[in-house]
Amino acid sequence: MEALPQPLLPFVAAVIRALRHSKHWSQEELAFHVKVEPSEISIIESAKRIPTLWTLQRVAAGLDVELSQLIWQAEMLRRWVDREKGAE
Repeated sequence: MEALPQPLLPFVAAVIRALRHSKHWSQEELAFHVKVEPSEISIIESAKRIPTLWTLQRVAAGLDVELSQLIWQAEMLRRWVDREKGAE
């Protein structure tokens, strides 16, 4: 069972990357806080595979945000991109 709808995946990846950058962390540093391999963070941030909710929860906790906040930010980003595409 998928944790996220496929269309939301790149936006979740972008939010995770942005949150990580806001902390001035490398993927290795985030991986340390989440207790996963750095390659897992790379896969998540590149949207190559849909992470489980369990993994997303751990990433959110590692970034000091609630999972619901992470998903909400991704949805708001998706809506903004959709609006911008419609304005072209």
